[in-house]
Amino acid sequence: MIYVILFFIYFLFDMNYFIRGIWTFIRSYINFIRKPISPFETSVHYDTCFFTDLDLWFHMNNARYLREADFGRIKFLVESGIGKALYSLGGSFTNGGNNIRYRKSINLFDRYRIETKVLYWDDKAFYLEQQFIRDSDKFVCAVNVMRLSIMNSSTSQVLEKLGCRDAIRPEPLPELVKWMEAAQLSSDRLKKAS
Repeated sequence: MIYVILFFIYFLFDMNYFIRGIWTFIRSYINFIRKPISPFETSVHYDTCFFTDLDLWFHMNNARYLREADFGRIKFLVESGIGKALYSLGGSFTNGGNNIRYRKSINLFDRYRIETKVLYWDDKAFYLEQQFIRDSDKFVCAVNVMRLSIMNSSTSQVLEKLGCRDAIRPEPLPELVKWMEAAQLSSDRLKKAS
Protein backbone atom coordinates (compact mmCIF):
# COMPACT_ATOMS: atom_id res chain seq x y z
CA MET A 1 0.00 0.00 0.00
CA ILE A 2 2.80 2.43 0.88
CA TYR A 3 4.36 1.89 -2.57
CA VAL A 4 1.09 2.78 -4.27
CA ILE A 5 0.85 5.98 -2.23
CA LEU A 6 4.48 6.90 -2.99
CA PHE A 7 3.88 6.15 -6.69
CA PHE A 8 0.92 8.57 -6.82
CA ILE A 9 2.73 11.25 -4.80
CA TYR A 10 5.74 10.99 -7.09
CA PHE A 11 3.76 11.41 -10.31
CA LEU A 12 0.96 13.70 -9.10
CA PHE A 13 3.35 16.23 -7.61
CA ASP A 14 6.22 16.08 -10.12
CA MET A 15 8.68 15.11 -7.43
CA ASN A 16 11.66 15.35 -9.83
CA TYR A 17 11.20 19.12 -9.88
CA PHE A 18 10.96 19.42 -6.09
CA ILE A 19 13.88 17.06 -5.45
CA ARG A 20 16.08 18.92 -7.95
CA GLY A 21 14.98 22.27 -6.52
CA ILE A 22 15.86 21.23 -2.97
CA TRP A 23 19.17 19.72 -4.11
CA THR A 24 20.03 22.90 -6.06
CA PHE A 25 19.20 25.00 -3.00
CA ILE A 26 21.38 22.86 -0.70
CA ARG A 27 24.37 22.90 -3.08
CA SER A 28 23.98 26.63 -3.63
CA TYR A 29 23.75 27.32 0.10
CA ILE A 30 26.98 25.39 0.68
CA ASN A 31 28.59 27.56 -2.04
CA PHE A 32 27.16 30.67 -0.34
CA ILE A 33 28.74 29.67 2.98
CA ARG A 34 32.11 28.90 1.36
CA LYS A 35 32.31 31.83 -1.05
CA PRO A 36 29.26 34.02 -1.71
CA ILE A 37 29.10 35.96 -4.94
CA SER A 38 28.21 39.62 -5.35
CA PRO A 39 24.69 40.38 -6.61
CA PHE A 40 26.43 41.75 -9.72
CA GLU A 41 28.44 38.61 -10.50
CA THR A 42 27.35 35.79 -12.78
CA SER A 43 26.13 32.54 -11.25
CA VAL A 44 26.62 29.36 -13.30
CA HIS A 45 24.37 26.29 -13.16
CA TYR A 46 25.42 23.14 -15.07
CA ASP A 47 23.00 20.59 -16.51
CA THR A 48 22.47 17.93 -19.18
CA CYS A 49 19.55 17.36 -21.56
CA PHE A 50 17.96 13.97 -20.79
CA PHE A 51 15.01 12.00 -22.22
CA THR A 52 12.56 13.74 -19.85
CA ASP A 53 13.55 17.11 -21.39
CA LEU A 54 12.78 16.16 -25.00
CA ASP A 55 9.88 17.02 -27.26
CA LEU A 56 8.66 15.03 -30.27
CA TRP A 57 11.57 16.32 -32.40
CA PHE A 58 14.13 15.00 -29.89
CA HIS A 59 15.50 18.31 -28.76
CA MET A 60 14.81 20.18 -25.52
CA ASN A 61 11.14 21.10 -25.17
CA ASN A 62 10.55 24.87 -25.30
CA ALA A 63 8.81 24.85 -21.93
CA ARG A 64 11.72 22.96 -20.38
CA TYR A 65 14.01 25.96 -20.87
CA LEU A 66 11.93 28.03 -18.46
CA ARG A 67 11.82 25.17 -15.97
CA GLU A 68 15.60 24.78 -16.14
CA ALA A 69 15.91 28.56 -15.77
CA ASP A 70 14.23 28.13 -12.35
CA PHE A 71 17.20 26.09 -11.14
CA GLY A 72 19.65 28.69 -12.45
CA ARG A 73 17.62 31.38 -10.69
CA ILE A 74 17.56 29.43 -7.39
CA LYS A 75 21.34 29.10 -7.56
CA PHE A 76 21.82 32.81 -8.28
CA LEU A 77 19.43 34.01 -5.54
CA VAL A 78 21.03 31.77 -2.92
CA GLU A 79 24.70 32.32 -3.86
CA SER A 80 24.32 36.09 -4.15
CA GLY A 81 22.42 36.39 -0.87
CA ILE A 82 19.55 38.26 -2.54
CA GLY A 83 17.00 35.66 -1.45
CA LYS A 84 18.23 35.64 2.16
CA ALA A 85 18.33 39.46 2.32
CA LEU A 86 14.84 39.76 0.89
CA TYR A 87 13.32 37.26 3.31
CA SER A 88 15.07 38.91 6.27
CA LEU A 89 13.33 42.15 5.25
CA GLY A 90 9.95 40.39 5.27
CA GLY A 91 9.72 40.51 1.51
CA SER A 92 9.36 37.93 -1.20
CA PHE A 93 9.65 37.68 -4.97
CA THR A 94 7.76 36.33 -7.92
CA ASN A 95 8.36 35.87 -11.62
CA GLY A 96 6.96 39.03 -13.20
CA GLY A 97 7.54 37.90 -16.78
CA ASN A 98 9.90 36.16 -19.17
CA ASN A 99 11.15 36.96 -22.61
CA ILE A 100 12.96 33.96 -24.03
CA ARG A 101 14.71 33.77 -27.37
CA TYR A 102 15.55 30.36 -28.80
CA ARG A 103 18.59 30.41 -31.09
CA LYS A 104 19.66 26.76 -31.53
CA SER A 105 18.54 23.42 -30.19
CA ILE A 106 19.90 21.74 -27.12
CA ASN A 107 19.79 18.03 -27.98
CA LEU A 108 19.78 14.76 -26.07
CA PHE A 109 22.84 14.39 -23.78
CA ASP A 110 24.09 17.89 -24.57
CA ARG A 111 25.83 19.39 -21.56
CA TYR A 112 25.04 23.07 -21.04
CA ARG A 113 25.31 25.79 -18.47
CA ILE A 114 22.93 28.56 -17.47
CA GLU A 115 24.68 31.82 -16.69
CA THR A 116 22.46 34.11 -14.60
CA LYS A 117 23.21 37.76 -13.90
CA VAL A 118 21.48 41.04 -13.07
CA LEU A 119 21.07 43.27 -16.13
CA TYR A 120 19.22 46.15 -14.50
CA TRP A 121 16.96 47.02 -11.59
CA ASP A 122 14.33 49.55 -10.69
CA ASP A 123 12.72 49.96 -7.26
CA LYS A 124 10.22 47.14 -7.86
CA ALA A 125 12.23 44.47 -9.69
CA PHE A 126 15.55 42.98 -10.69
CA TYR A 127 15.87 42.14 -14.39
CA LEU A 128 17.91 38.98 -14.87
CA GLU A 129 19.49 37.54 -17.98
CA GLN A 130 19.98 33.78 -18.28
CA GLN A 131 22.07 32.43 -21.13
CA PHE A 132 21.88 28.73 -22.03
CA ILE A 133 25.38 27.92 -23.32
CA ARG A 134 26.11 24.51 -24.87
CA ASP A 135 29.42 23.10 -23.61
CA SER A 136 30.50 21.41 -26.86
CA ASP A 137 30.75 24.60 -28.92
CA LYS A 138 30.10 27.41 -26.38
CA PHE A 139 27.11 28.54 -28.45
CA VAL A 140 24.42 30.59 -26.69
CA CYS A 141 21.41 28.40 -27.55
CA ALA A 142 18.80 30.51 -25.74
CA VAL A 143 18.56 33.75 -23.80
CA ASN A 144 15.91 34.32 -21.14
CA VAL A 145 15.33 37.77 -19.68
CA MET A 146 13.07 37.76 -16.65
CA ARG A 147 11.58 40.30 -14.31
CA LEU A 148 12.08 39.25 -10.69
CA SER A 149 9.31 41.28 -9.03
CA ILE A 150 9.95 42.24 -5.40
CA MET A 151 7.00 42.23 -3.00
CA ASN A 152 6.75 43.87 0.47
CA SER A 153 10.22 45.37 0.06
CA SER A 154 12.28 47.08 -2.63
CA THR A 155 15.45 46.45 -4.58
CA SER A 156 17.13 49.39 -2.80
CA GLN A 157 16.41 47.82 0.61
CA VAL A 158 17.78 44.47 -0.60
CA LEU A 159 20.95 46.06 -1.97
CA GLU A 160 21.42 48.07 1.22
CA LYS A 161 21.05 44.87 3.28
CA LEU A 162 23.77 43.30 1.10
CA GLY A 163 26.10 46.27 1.61
CA CYS A 164 25.62 47.50 -1.97
CA ARG A 165 23.71 50.70 -1.22
CA ASP A 166 25.98 52.78 -3.45
CA ALA A 167 25.80 50.39 -6.41
CA ILE A 168 25.55 52.21 -9.72
CA ARG A 169 22.57 51.07 -11.73
CA PRO A 170 23.64 50.18 -15.28
CA GLU A 171 21.96 51.60 -18.34
CA PRO A 172 19.36 49.09 -19.56
CA LEU A 173 20.09 47.37 -22.86
CA PRO A 174 17.94 48.64 -25.78
CA GLU A 175 16.14 45.29 -26.08
CA LEU A 176 15.36 45.36 -22.34
CA VAL A 177 13.89 48.86 -22.63
CA LYS A 178 11.64 47.71 -25.50
CA TRP A 179 10.52 44.65 -23.54
CA MET A 180 9.75 46.77 -20.45
CA GLU A 181 7.76 49.16 -22.65
CA ALA A 182 5.83 46.25 -24.19
CA ALA A 183 5.05 44.85 -20.73
CA GLN A 184 3.79 48.26 -19.59
CA LEU A 185 1.59 48.64 -22.69
CA SER A 186 0.13 45.18 -22.05
CA SER A 187 -0.49 46.01 -18.40
CA ASP A 188 -2.20 49.30 -19.31
CA ARG A 189 -4.43 47.56 -21.85
CA LEU A 190 -5.46 44.86 -19.38
CA LYS A 191 -6.23 47.45 -16.70
CA LYS A 192 -8.57 49.25 -19.13
CA ALA A 193 -10.30 45.99 -20.02
CA SER A 194 -11.15 45.12 -16.42
